[in-house]
Amino acid sequence: MKRLFLYFTLSLFCFSCSTILKRNNKIKKSEASLIPDAPGAKEKINIISKKKYFERISATANNYIRMVPVLMRDPRHAGHDYYRFFDIQEDSIYSLIGLKNNDIVVSANNYVVPGQRVFWEYIKYLPKVTDPKIEIIRNSEPLILKYMLID
Repeated sequence: MKRLFLYFTLSLFCFSCSTILKRNNKIKKSEASLIPDAPGAKEKINIISKKKYFERISATANNYIRMVPVLMRDPRHAGHDYYRFFDIQEDSIYSLIGLKNNDIVVSANNYVVPGQRVFWEYIKYLPKVTDPKIEIIRNSEPLILKYMLID
């Protein structure tokens, strides 16, 4: 009886896993994580010195922030996790690139930001990204931050 129950449970588990995998293969991850720019969003171009950027990125003690998950009601944002920034210090890399406390990150180069670690990696590789931009919501208004790093 135990073998029959174990066999039934295992086969049900394998069937449900294969069904979920087949269903999820229809949606490509790259397509699901893309978000178009908000219509009517203001754009702000930040010109940043590479020297100052590298000084701030290497000062790891000042680059701690909290990113708290936020639920969005706008249908454009449905199905994605968004994060609100807290504890941004004035001498951190985040303040250098124009982020402020209570900003909500929507996307980085039109890709959904799945968490703090991925966002940090994006910030680290900002000089290597062509046309870097971050879309945020500040005071309930969409804002696109674009960057130019100069020598």
